[in-house]
Amino acid sequence: MFNQQFNIDQQKFTQESLKDTATTVQAMKSANTALKQQFKEIDIDEIEDLHDDMEDMMYMNEEIQDVMGRAFNTEVFDDDELLGELNELENDMLTEDFDEVPNYLVNATTASKNVERQATPQQQNTYSNYGSQSVVRNVPL
Repeated sequence: MFNQQFNIDQQKFTQESLKDTATTVQAMKSANTALKQQFKEIDIDEIEDLHDDMEDMMYMNEEIQDVMGRAFNTEVFDDDELLGELNELENDMLTEDFDEVPNYLVNATTASKNVERQATPQQQNTYSNYGSQSVVRNVPL
């Protein structure tokens, strides 16, 4: 009896599958007809022309923005010249002797020592030497 019930269930399942397949095929036919109708309304040449027009307008807008972004009365710099200066600076940095104190620091140290020499005895106590540089500690003005 179990086998009979199984056979009936199989047949019922097959019928439902065929109904579903027929419904699917009908839906595909309807979609196919609708797509054909819609494609008749669309002209690929018109779309390509529209795309080309949009591309041209974007290019024109870019040109307009370039013109509008120009500065007035400014010096024009040559990229190659600037790159050459940058390369020279890099070469100077690579060949620079890091044991030497740079000129701007030497001048600051000399100026600091001059201030120390000109200070009153009370102010001189506020200075302390730190290596080759003078360091100021809480100098009252």
